[in-house]
Amino acid sequence: MRILFLISTLLFISFCSFSQNKHKIDSLKSAYQTATHDTSRISALLGLFLEYYLAKPDTAFVFCEKALFIAEKANLKGQMAECYGNLAYLVQQRGDFSKALEYNYKCAGFFEESLTEKELSENMDKETFLSLSVEQAGIEKNLKNALAAVYNNIGVIYEQQGEIDKALEHHFLSLKLQEAIKNKDGMATSYNNIGVIYYEQKENDNALEYCFLSLKTYEEVKDKQGMAYSYNNIGAIYDNQGKIDKALKYYFLSLNIRE
Repeated sequence: MRILFLISTLLFISFCSFSQNKHKIDSLKSAYQTATHDTSRISALLGLFLEYYLAKPDTAFVFCEKALFIAEKANLKGQMAECYGNLAYLVQQRGDFSKALEYNYKCAGFFEESLTEKELSENMDKETFLSLSVEQAGIEKNLKNALAAVYNNIGVIYEQQGEIDKALEHHFLSLKLQEAIKNKDGMATSYNNIGVIYYEQKENDNALEYCFLSLKTYEEVKDKQGMAYSYNNIGAIYDNQGKIDKALKYYFLSLNIRE
């Protein structure tokens, strides 16, 4: 079986808590109860979200919804974006792609609004704006990176729904932003996902071009897992072309990293 890997970006989940820490959970619950400011309450709730999102995603969802309610009431746009990003991840894992798109678009909207307020003049179209370098645009790197990650995730969902044109549109929007801020990890993810979509459309030459770009970029940042994805995907493309010797070469390169 040939399996090509599309990569979603966990935008706001900065670390994985594979086991719940009871002491930390108790501390966060206490912090929430004693907090006197909305930002502190939201921070505690999102901390609880991180503790639960893998083991008990339904519980994590409740904490994130509470955080969103507080953020909306206080009109804290940054925290609202974070909540929507987390909720999008949870509902996507449930297979509710329609709701995941809704949350992702709301999340993206906050970032787009912030970018527009800072930099987008009446005479500059969106494509030109997205192509500007960080130095030229004067935009904080993490804000542009966050929007790129959301575009990437929207692209993944559209691909899963079979809406290929929309998927490619959002992956290329993500790539433009990642190239502008010179984020090679993000660029590699976009190259990979674009390559996979071209493969699924039987555009093997384009698929190979982007998967090799992905491999080269993962090699530059020494991302072993990313390299394994790229080797596997390149092998699958050669397999699809009937070039079995080349396919086996890249499958084994992927396998060697995973072992």
